[in-house]
Amino acid sequence: MPKPRQSLDSHIRQDLYHALQRKTSTTLNTKSDCTKVSILMINEGFAVSASTLYRIFVRNNNQTRPFNTTLNEIAGFLGFKSYEDFIQWAQINQHSIYSNATLDKNSHETRSLLAINIELENHEALKVFFDQYLGRFNDAIFHPIGREIYCTALRHPESVEFFIKNFTGHPVVRRAFFELYADPDFRIKTYDKAIEYYIAKSHSSQYELTETYQAEIFGRTLLLKNAINKKDKKEIIRRGSILYSSSILQKQVKSIHFFPRIRYYFYKVAYLFFLEGQQEQRAYEKKLSQQCHQWIVSNIPENRRLLLHTLLDMEEFFTTPNLLSEQKQVLQKKIRTEQNITLNNLSKEEVLDAINPNASAYVFQSLRGFQHLT
Repeated sequence: MPKPRQSLDSHIRQDLYHALQRKTSTTLNTKSDCTKVSILMINEGFAVSASTLYRIFVRNNNQTRPFNTTLNEIAGFLGFKSYEDFIQWAQINQHSIYSNATLDKNSHETRSLLAINIELENHEALKVFFDQYLGRFNDAIFHPIGREIYCTALRHPESVEFFIKNFTGHPVVRRAFFELYADPDFRIKTYDKAIEYYIAKSHSSQYELTETYQAEIFGRTLLLKNAINKKDKKEIIRRGSILYSSSILQKQVKSIHFFPRIRYYFYKVAYLFFLEGQQEQRAYEKKLSQQCHQWIVSNIPENRRLLLHTLLDMEEFFTTPNLLSEQKQVLQKKIRTEQNITLNNLSKEEVLDAINPNASAYVFQSLRGFQHLT
């Protein structure tokens, strides 16, 4: 019996196309683009060939009728249980979330109901909107929500204080906005205050929050990074001492997600640098170098990209700058092979830009190589 095929509605095809673009940060225009996305899918255990992606999204022939299994694989890669589950989500959210990609308040771009309610500080409507997702935690759903909140916060900074006071403890806002669209460059007005609220709400009993210590470490590393970016010695020492003197956090960091864990360990190099304890710093760097070898063999390609980005970001603070040169070379080679990102002949700043793991860095520019670390 032949495998069942599915006729693709043009609107659903477009929704799939944009969802793939958001996750892989690749616009499917060529066979090379399709090859890159296919590799990313295979790395996550979803087998869809480059030629199949090309037929569905590039050739865009209305006569193309993909196998149901193919559509389920694409939906699974996007974080959904099935293709039917994706269709239901797309139909419900067609008008509630709109990707708002301009800082111009006078833009004639259509605004979403989510953005409008944030601007109007409509607490009741926003709570109803976020509450509907409490039982449907899915990063594919949360990405456009986080992006919309982020863009609205940039366009309407006067609404930020209301929003963070009322919704920082909400699990959907915490995941979509604070975590998926973290702003390590602190472009959002009063973002430091927002992160302080996020940390304070990590142990709140209002919702059944999980991984509370991971959230605290994530928030405190963001605040420390802000001080490091400013090279504010006093603030670096203050933030670092809170983060690294806590025996509870030292214990918990070993079991948290790779993203905040790596930054916790590497940011300590800058903290020790400004403490001016060279002997302690050298000993710590040696230990960190040894640990890097273990992290490099991670079976998750995106983790290696995050590792290289963080290593390069903190490199200027190492007492022995070439200590991790071997690890850097191995990481660059693996990233080129696994993710089709060539880093040869690029300056350090260009490499950092090319492999930036933060979704917020790509909101107002081409997506290039962003893929959120899940």
